[in-house]
Amino acid sequence: MHSQKVRMPQNFADFYSFAFQYCLTEDEQKWIDVKCICELLDIVMGSQFPSQVALFTKYLKIQNDYKVINMDQWTSFLRFCSQPQQNLNTLSIDYSANQTRTLPKPFEWTFF
Repeated sequence: MHSQKVRMPQNFADFYSFAFQYCLTEDEQKWIDVKCICELLDIVMGSQFPSQVALFTKYLKIQNDYKVINMDQWTSFLRFCSQPQQNLNTLSIDYSANQTRTLPKPFEWTFF
């Protein structure tokens, strides 16, 4: 019963944030090492988003740029997983077309 309530989208975000904060072991600590994050992701999100968690934790384990994850990064991953995913296999982009694209002029502020 409780696990069903936690899995509801409006409650899961709070639980997800709590899980990160619970793993902070020092008063001023604002990050968790990548090894612990991989385990935490598997525990907290593994059953709900198995493919995303598996791919992300695999990446975290082989990359060398990040040693720790902060709360902003942690919540960004939840937002990413919660968004409807586009099937990239059906995405068609023609990279051979040499099309020049122009960006619109920046908005000019007028002060009175």
